[in-house]
Amino acid sequence: MAVGSSILTITLQEESELTYSQRWYRKNKERSLAKMREYVEKNKKAISEYKHNWCLENRGDRRDRPKKIEVLCGYCRKTLLVQPNIDKKNQTHYCNLKCRNLGYSENKKGSSSHFWKGGKTKESKLLRVSAKYKQWRVKVFQRDKYTCQHCWGENCYLHAHHIKAFSDFPKLRYIVDNGLTLCVDCHRETGTWGNK
Repeated sequence: MAVGSSILTITLQEESELTYSQRWYRKNKERSLAKMREYVEKNKKAISEYKHNWCLENRGDRRDRPKKIEVLCGYCRKTLLVQPNIDKKNQTHYCNLKCRNLGYSENKKGSSSHFWKGGKTKESKLLRVSAKYKQWRVKVFQRDKYTCQHCWGENCYLHAHHIKAFSDFPKLRYIVDNGLTLCVDCHRETGTWGNK
């Protein structure tokens, strides 16, 4: 008897801590659910019609959608087929994530960047942080299989070295054959390290 009375006192305490709406919901939950089921059964056809009409109004019927149009990729200029978007008329389209990232970096350079401070950065610094330079660097590393070509070290920090100096030969800056993968120590031993 003592166990049953303790359970009863706990439920009474919990009941007293509930708000009026929570107590009402507990008492009338089954009745409310039964009414809702009854309403749904009676009005199944009307509900499904309403859902169908809502979908047509808000999402559009697939047959009514406009045909895809041809646009150019914002970075590599390849032709793409895309669904026309009424909301974004001047949106730039990209063929993949790599092109999108490169396109964003190209479009946010110079005075269009939110970090712009009137062109204070040296041209050599700008060239070395450009997307074109980064692509050249990766291509040199891939060609040399991420291995230093002087000491053949693999697990070390690598630099892409210009065989013919970056500043003296501007036409050869982004040519992969003018690049060589070197580790930091081997790169310091070259004649062109750090304005020697």
